[in-house]
Amino acid sequence: MAENRSLMILKVVIMLSLSTGALGYRTGGLRAFYFVQQWLGSYCNQRGTKCCDPPTGKPKPDFTIYGLWPYYNDGSFPYNCGDDNYDVGRIKYMEKRLQESWPTFTCPQIGRKFWVHLWNKHGTCTKDILGEIDYFEGALYLKKKVNILQALAKYGIRPDNRFYPLKTIKTAIARATGFHPWIVCNTNAQGNKQIWQVTLCSDKSGKKLIQCPYLPSGRGFLEMHVVHDSGIFLFQSFNKGILPGPSVKWPAIGRVAARAGWLALPGRACVGRLPGRRLGWAHCLGEDLLRHAVA
Repeated sequence: MAENRSLMILKVVIMLSLSTGALGYRTGGLRAFYFVQQWLGSYCNQRGTKCCDPPTGKPKPDFTIYGLWPYYNDGSFPYNCGDDNYDVGRIKYMEKRLQESWPTFTCPQIGRKFWVHLWNKHGTCTKDILGEIDYFEGALYLKKKVNILQALAKYGIRPDNRFYPLKTIKTAIARATGFHPWIVCNTNAQGNKQIWQVTLCSDKSGKKLIQCPYLPSGRGFLEMHVVHDSGIFLFQSFNKGILPGPSVKWPAIGRVAARAGWLALPGRACVGRLPGRRLGWAHCLGEDLLRHAVA
């Protein structure tokens, strides 16, 4: 009898220990945030993607917020962490700023439901650290603090349908922010690799930039190919529907490689076709199907 009672107590202790550990992993395990901005010109010209202007009209040419994703100590990030009775009225006062800096281009437009979706998917995993208001305010603060378009322009990098070296792109952003960025590419209908997303990291407050210690990983991320400071990337014009044609201007290295029709990346096994030919590697398709990340 005493033995059975001791066994029962042991089971209870183990269960409590496990539940406490799980709770600790969820709250204490959250390390910081991935702050991701996207370039609309590259988002909207992906094959199969249709964009609609938000109710406020055609947005100005700028990078917009793509996400503020909490991540764990191992680099993975959680999502859909439970219901939180989202109240869109709490952030109504910042709605104009959200429309400018964190709009949606989905068709048809879903209005405020977009921010409800963002909170339910990512924000609920931060509610023990940031509340609803602080989550969105943090993202807006970082957007104002990190002007990617301005940083690139200082290095002569503009959305003019030209190709630019990845190393120069990363240097421009690092000099402006003080931190090493991750650049994520996708491909347009012609198979050109183009700048799509820029990722930096912030601390748990959502307002202070830090160096990203990990490449995003975990559920939803497939077969990631990392290319270090190599290659040339298209900076797509902001005007939707305008795709680069034969007049695209290449750096000297690109023109030489184009004659052979191939671009080999130094020190890597990856080899991809140039414009007009299908790339042989995986592509970025979205935050839940990230296949080609450039770090």
